[in-house]
Amino acid sequence: MPQATAGILSSPAAGDILADTGQLSVSTLSFTVIISTQYASRVTIALRNAANNGDIWAQLIHTSSDAPTLLQGLGSIAFALNQRLVVRAESAMIGEVQASIMW
Repeated sequence: MPQATAGILSSPAAGDILADTGQLSVSTLSFTVIISTQYASRVTIALRNAANNGDIWAQLIHTSSDAPTLLQGLGSIAFALNQRLVVRAESAMIGEVQASIMW
């Protein structure tokens, strides 16, 4: 099972990428996303275009302090050539943060 993560980050800034699948081939995939934050925060899960310069769609997720957020079965997402899925900090975050995408 492939996995993507930027690892454990310390106080990432708004817009920082927490996890990025990289360019994917034409496919329909199902994803699991795990987000762990030291303090309550906001992240965005986004499907990025092939040029990686804009979102095709995005979903805001609110996390809780010291409680991992597990999003299972984000399934049947159709990818065009070179599109990617990312998790990014929606606002500045405090403390240790890690997000992982598995597919």
